[in-house]
Amino acid sequence: MAYCLVFYSNYTTMRNNGETWDLKIDYASRKAEDKAYTKTLPRASLITIEEISSMGEGFYPEQANLSWWGIEETE
Repeated sequence: MAYCLVFYSNYTTMRNNGETWDLKIDYASRKAEDKAYTKTLPRASLITIEEISSMGEGFYPEQANLSWWGIEETE
């Protein structure tokens, strides 16, 4: 039996201005949201824990990219 990632959360604070960004991805219900946006994810296979372990600390879900939301970072 393979165990899969069903939820991902990332809370980030920009050092230069203190702005925060809180992303939550629920893979089981295919929903991703932050403070202002909610999106439905396309149907896809769940990521297994073994796949995440093979990436090590470099795991970063594709959906967590700011450009995925259409948000541009400004400094």
